[in-house]
Amino acid sequence: MRVLSFVAIFGSTIVGGVQTANGRTAPVAHPSNGGPSALLKRLDSLSRSAVSDGPLASVSVAVLRGGDTLLLRAYGMADLERRAPAVVQSQYRLGSVTKSFAAAAILQQVERGKLSLDDTLGQFFPEYPEWKAIRVRQLLNHTSGIPDYTSVGDAFNGSAAEDIPHDSIIGFVRGRRPQFTPGTKWSYSNTNYVLLGLILEQVTSTPFAEYLTREVFPRAGIAQTMYCDDATLVPRRALGYGRSHGRFVNASSISMTVPFAAGALCSTAGDLARWARALRGGHVMTRDSYHAMTTGEFAGRHPNPGDSTQQYGFGVGMGMLGSHRMVEHGGNINGFNASFIDVPDVDLTVAVLTNTEGIGADALARRLAQAALSLPVDTARRARPEPTLAARASLTPSARSKFLGSYRLHVMNAPARAALLTITERVYEEGGQLLVWSPGSPPQELVSLGNGRFANRDEPGMTFDFGADSVASVALGAGSGKDDGASGSAAAHAGGAQDANGEIGWLTRRVWNQPGFALTGGRVAGP
Repeated sequence: MRVLSFVAIFGSTIVGGVQTANGRTAPVAHPSNGGPSALLKRLDSLSRSAVSDGPLASVSVAVLRGGDTLLLRAYGMADLERRAPAVVQSQYRLGSVTKSFAAAAILQQVERGKLSLDDTLGQFFPEYPEWKAIRVRQLLNHTSGIPDYTSVGDAFNGSAAEDIPHDSIIGFVRGRRPQFTPGTKWSYSNTNYVLLGLILEQVTSTPFAEYLTREVFPRAGIAQTMYCDDATLVPRRALGYGRSHGRFVNASSISMTVPFAAGALCSTAGDLARWARALRGGHVMTRDSYHAMTTGEFAGRHPNPGDSTQQYGFGVGMGMLGSHRMVEHGGNINGFNASFIDVPDVDLTVAVLTNTEGIGADALARRLAQAALSLPVDTARRARPEPTLAARASLTPSARSKFLGSYRLHVMNAPARAALLTITERVYEEGGQLLVWSPGSPPQELVSLGNGRFANRDEPGMTFDFGADSVASVALGAGSGKDDGASGSAAAHAGGAQDANGEIGWLTRRVWNQPGFALTGGRVAGP
């Protein structure tokens, strides 16, 4: 993997207007005196800071309110090796934001009488008898209980870069019974949307990508969104990056046959913002279908026990931003992070795309929406140097073994994000060292700081706190804002990191310059 050390803060903007799908220009909001608005300066400052503080290779941002475009700009580099700056037409992979497109396509077929939300998988896939009673609506809102194929471990991990037939993707979890009675719990699973894509192909006799190009994109008025496989020539394609040893690295390869209808689209920030508004405006499907899309059903009414305001509908999540209800979704895929937030009651839409792994787009989209709504902004700036590994502790083989396993993490401390971003972290031992690995990223060595806390050797500002449960894990991380990063809370030091049997069951991951966000979750598999 080639390491890239160059990054620049580079801005590309359409001044005085925004290019629409038909190539014309729509007005940008300006105050009556004709000068730059304080809000525009604030939005621009937040976007620039996201690139420098992340750091991110680039971000592309669209903020629309009413008939005005408050901000449509790109910052940073779309291609670090060629030093090609990002522009507003730069195309980024959307990852799981693709699910909103797949859900809209399914709802179109429901409107046309070709499909029912209560149709069962047995009608389409008799070869999967273990899932025969699961309904289409339970696939759409992640209450099916079908395991996520991206979380099965080495069988999937070694195949992500290969072109894999869709039935082979399903084959990673074929034969596994639902994790719970369908409808009774909520669990995010990419398998749900691969199955939905295959159902769409069955009922329309049309490939998924072709259907979207013909029936979905034109209705939304978006012309810079497409199925983003490597063979297709994508104009102004942004390249994806990760971070290692404090520098940018090329992201791991992934074939778009792997995410398919769960995450294979790419788009621009402007198109993504227009997409959210087209859904709400009834251009893609009826307003009744949009209402169904944005209403939680079954366990989707409360997917996050820690936040009763969150819901998950059909391919989108719902939550609160201040006193405003929002509809949104995020996406993470190798080298990219995408996010949109739509606030219907004030006709505000924010879309952010970045070509750097992590939660940079999620965090910035939230801040931009907060600024546009005159709410307090969750700002995280670099107030001190990145932490170093000054404190270390040695572990015996027996002690190391307690941390081994796979952990399913979701975002905490971020309304409506906990239900939408989930990753699997596998902790394993090799050569006497603990390593952590997640799909799309290279393995990283964990260095013990003592008492269940670890730091990423390559990025010491990324900490991993292990505990017996969520309370112990989060408590241990209470000291993560300190420069040395080696001391946790008194509760953790009193023995909260492990239960009476010395078992570890929970993991919380933080990044030093993103204090408003953390990933946390329980162990789902042993070593």
